[in-house]
Amino acid sequence: MQKIDDDTIKRLKSQHKQQLYVITDRDGDEYVCRCPTSAEVERQFQNAENGMSKFEAMLGVVKTCIVWPDAETFSRMLEEFPMLSVTLDAKIGEIAKLDQKARVKKL
Repeated sequence: MQKIDDDTIKRLKSQHKQQLYVITDRDGDEYVCRCPTSAEVERQFQNAENGMSKFEAMLGVVKTCIVWPDAETFSRMLEEFPMLSVTLDAKIGEIAKLDQKARVKKL
């Protein structure tokens, strides 16, 4: 189980201007991410429209938003657990308000 320590959290907060979030999977492994920018989301959709598979486009956003563990460690984790990226994409989507419940009412 990989857990982030307080010193690493402090270091990441000083390195990143954006709000950071910790995602914990069912095994207790932790991942630190940031919300994607509108440009990153737009690029994801453009990549999917331009022939890149939806999975590859989604994976690009996940890899961009994960700030811990480091890229090499995260890539090794994805080799062992390829669907981890789908799980993290869903949570990053929640952070970006993808699952925001909206109400509609007549005016």
